[in-house]
Amino acid sequence: MFKIVPLSRYRNLANSVLRLSNQKSFFPVFLNLEIEIPTAKRKKLAPLFMKTAADVLQENPEFGILNSVLDRSLWRNRVIVFNDVSFSIAVEKSFEEERVVAVYVLHDIMKKSLPQIEEEYEQIATTPMEEFPIFKKMSKLLSIPDFLHGPIFSFVTFFFPRDYITYGSMGMSNLGKGNIQSFFPSTSKTLIIGLGGAREKEGRSWITLNAVFNHYVVDGKLCSRFLERIKEKIETLG
Repeated sequence: MFKIVPLSRYRNLANSVLRLSNQKSFFPVFLNLEIEIPTAKRKKLAPLFMKTAADVLQENPEFGILNSVLDRSLWRNRVIVFNDVSFSIAVEKSFEEERVVAVYVLHDIMKKSLPQIEEEYEQIATTPMEEFPIFKKMSKLLSIPDFLHGPIFSFVTFFFPRDYITYGSMGMSNLGKGNIQSFFPSTSKTLIIGLGGAREKEGRSWITLNAVFNHYVVDGKLCSRFLERIKEKIETLG
């Protein structure tokens, strides 16, 4: 379901330089562009963008490295590259009288049709947060004192570092309706896509496609070509 790919000698050298100023495992770079949306697709944008991104990955092998996560190893010199796309999406839910964000993962996007993705995406809205697979794993920490959360999580990720399928291979964040266009979501993946609010301009529908990528793994030119290809496919639907 995935393969481990060593980073190139050049990438390792470049990362060594980056770490002199940033000791974290994620070095974010931000991109965005405007996309004209077919009017009939405005109500189901997130499934459309997930399916389009998966199609672009299938059609263009050069983008395969974007569907990955940086290995949680000491030297961070390996990348876990996935064969299919699993989108982790942030969903607002109620929990103990508070509005919180939970993560749900839609698996095997390449194998599913757009209607199947739309149906699963709509089901998420009615699924209680307690039933989210990731929450079921993490909820065990709720009964443990807060000061132990960090050590326990570090222990689990150190000895079981390849539970990547649970957490998805690529991220998607969707603000839904509203006037916010540009934002930069956080992620542990190589790439996360963020959808701004749809808007009308000159009688046409537009949306801002935002992306954050890990500069430890890829460069901006590759990501910009990926976004441009998504834009091209979306705009030809109309």
